[in-house]
Amino acid sequence: MTFSWTAPDDDQPLPTGYTMTIYNGNTASYINADDVCDPATIVDTLECTVSIADLMASPFSNRKGEDIGCKLTPTNMYGDGEESDDVASYI
Repeated sequence: MTFSWTAPDDDQPLPTGYTMTIYNGNTASYINADDVCDPATIVDTLECTVSIADLMASPFSNRKGEDIGCKLTPTNMYGDGEESDDVASYI
């Protein structure tokens, strides 16, 4: 599953990094996704591809037929920005 996003408007400082979290089906919470979405890579590509196997395994523990949610927090020279709304897809 590929999660993708657009960069912010030109009038804002560009992000120097992103923190991505993925929904955990067992705990109904969001878990840091650095292990499957390398922060150094996603800042340039503006996307992250996560295998279905990873989404179904620990720590995410999602099941087929469930919504898979993802949130993104940008970081720039001023600190962390506002966390994005949840983006959901099905596996």
